[in-house]
Amino acid sequence: MLHAQRAMFDSLLSHGIPGVLARLTEATGEPSAVVRLPDQVLASAPAGHHWALDRLRSGEGRVVPVDLPRLRCALLTTGDGDLAVDLGNHAAGLVKLELAKQQAVRAGRRELVGQVIEDVVRSAITTREAASRLRAAGIDPAEAHSVLVFAGGAPTADPGVATAVATVGRYEAVVLHEEQPALEVARTLAEHNPHITSIGVGGPYRGVHGLRWAFIEAQEAAGRGPGVHEGRVINMPTLLMSNPDLPVREVAAKVLQPLTAFDAERGGELVRTLELFLGSGGSPQLTAKELFVHRNTVRYRLEQIERLTGLSLSSVEARVHLWLAMRAVTPFGDAG
Repeated sequence: MLHAQRAMFDSLLSHGIPGVLARLTEATGEPSAVVRLPDQVLASAPAGHHWALDRLRSGEGRVVPVDLPRLRCALLTTGDGDLAVDLGNHAAGLVKLELAKQQAVRAGRRELVGQVIEDVVRSAITTREAASRLRAAGIDPAEAHSVLVFAGGAPTADPGVATAVATVGRYEAVVLHEEQPALEVARTLAEHNPHITSIGVGGPYRGVHGLRWAFIEAQEAAGRGPGVHEGRVINMPTLLMSNPDLPVREVAAKVLQPLTAFDAERGGELVRTLELFLGSGGSPQLTAKELFVHRNTVRYRLEQIERLTGLSLSSVEARVHLWLAMRAVTPFGDAG
């Protein structure tokens, strides 16, 4: 027993999980496998053994859980004697150690690649330096790539088709080569990862700037709510608000503070009125219709907004200023 356990450990160091399974099968005379539940065989001994997973779940054979954060696996074996049970449990422990190590390595790589992509998106490094660092991360900027951005979590396992997987700020992202059907990959990941609330798809575009555009498109798309969403052509508000180095939201909050304070103190609807007024193209009539109030009420509120903010709503520059502030602080619909 101890000899077999030591042989498994040595095989783990030299050959990873397949080595552990090979030693387990050699010691027990029974096939063994590691499966990512519910049905993905990660390794098997013998390598070509056919596993009828439905029969194993119904009680034929042993299933030893190997659970890690965001990854549910099991060690399977058809052996049921005392030796097979003890060695199977030992092998499951070694497999868990190896999978945990692999998770840690992938997490570290995601953070490193994510830092490169974040620097690219923020334009924090030169194009030449960005190209060099992207190549070191396995992303060739001479080729076109799509980007998937996830809201609500990350895939439970790294997609095998990915050029790179990254943690970019609070987002998880996957970079795909242009030959990969990005929308199809996104839908497959959504189907197999119900904890992910939204996936945005951007690109494909070529070059350093193309990767930046693809990420920003995907980031905007992921913010549209549950489901899989394709990116749109980048507009100026999206571009401004995608850069965390710019104090867009802070400036917006300061611009709108007199209105939000008025509404909080008096139960007013100045912010809502401004939102609908700007979204309607500056029409008091349409705004009144949406609010179910008289046009004179809307005009009075617009005068209050001008007085409190010190901005004239007849000025195009002022309207753009307030519209951007509204988009930054209280995004509304698809206006613009």
